[in-house]
Amino acid sequence: MFEKRSEQTNETAASPRTRGRMALGAAVILSAVPALAAAVDQQSMRSLEAYAAAMYGAHGVPVDTGLLYLVVYAVAGTLAILWLVAAVTSWVSRGGAIGAGAFMVVANLATALAMLFVTEYGSPVFPAQWGLLVALPALAGAVAVGLLVRSARRRS
Repeated sequence: MFEKRSEQTNETAASPRTRGRMALGAAVILSAVPALAAAVDQQSMRSLEAYAAAMYGAHGVPVDTGLLYLVVYAVAGTLAILWLVAAVTSWVSRGGAIGAGAFMVVANLATALAMLFVTEYGSPVFPAQWGLLVALPALAGAVAVGLLVRSARRRS
């Protein structure tokens, strides 16, 4: 009885390629998290708006506080589309998926680092949590690339 279960588990275990595709799908979903968080924040607490008003108001600069929300929406939307392209590529070509995934990890991390470390008037433009939210898909993407590379090595 137990032997059959272990045999079934081995037969039905997901391959690294399948798990890589799933991780790319997770990156697509995680890339939407900043937009969802911004929508919730904009409709409730407005912490990003208060942060922008305090940061720019201290220097007497008028600011459209909704502009930071627009940047978060644009970044999240762009990343979601590009991660979706990488995920679809994984169904077409393993090599293309590895390349697209690696490119997206680098591009995603560059975007997250920009949101974390770009300053204006001596203060970060975005609070740290927004940069960290944008960095989440890069983690899933790095796992996906590793799994896809592993499946390519296994096959050859």
